Amino acid sequence: MPELLRRTGWIKLFRSDATLANAVADFERARKYGVEGEILDRAGVAVREPNLTGEFAGAVYFSQPGFVPDPGGLAKAYTALSTQGRTLFRRRCQIASNNRPGDGALPGRKNAAVAREAVVALGPWSDLVFRPLGYSIPLGVKRGYHLHLAPRGNAVLNSPVLDSDLGYLLAPMNRGIRLTTGVEFARRDAPPTPIQLERALPRAHALFPLGDAVDASPGWALGRVCRHAAGNRQGASPPRALVRFRPPAPRSDAWPGDRPAAGGD
Repeated sequence: MPELLRRTGWIKLFRSDATLANAVADFERARKYGVEGEILDRAGVAVREPNLTGEFAGAVYFSQPGFVPDPGGLAKAYTALSTQGRTLFRRRCQIASNNRPGDGALPGRKNAAVAREAVVALGPWSDLVFRPLGYSIPLGVKRGYHLHLAPRGNAVLNSPVLDSDLGYLLAPMNRGIRLTTGVEFARRDAPPTPIQLERALPRAHALFPLGDAVDASPGWALGRVCRHAAGNRQGASPPRALVRFRPPAPRSDAWPGDRPAAGGD
């Protein structure tokens, strides 16, 4: 099985003295709560990541978090683990109200399952289920892009590096070096836009020796729910539904204890 979790920590890189000073102040406060790490000067950055080039004021290295180098592989591993000795059913269905108070029916191809409660875990697509039932929950969508590229020569990236002042991240994945952009706000089904990748690519090439893209498509976008205090919402009217909106994406500046950053496959 391929490696699915790497405990390498990650580096938050800064190009100006001002942004570095703010980050150091935040880090010193976080240390009081058990956050471990190290403040790096330019020479320290070179020791940890000798293949980075550019004008850096310094960095903060967070030593505790891990990251997932193959999110798709991890999801498949979880699926295999959860279905050992069990049967996994895949079925197209929809939630519909019936005439019995408190019950909902899920019509499948051949029959219907009836339950008092239903769990909806569809992220930004949840409204396709709850809106026909009369729930009106405003949802926004945020998404990002990534692209896998081969390293040039024998260049190695040891851990994820956030180029904080320029707004992109490089991470050593099983498929190559992943370039991840910042957040784009768009309609859920809007076509992808290449602007963020086009702006980030030359900056990434200047930071690390990158070769050709290894992805068949130019990029990848993931839609996530974006709303105030995303979380569970439970309705009281039939059919009662527990709607789980996916929480905000793990930040690339997350402290230890937060989930490691891992985009989709």
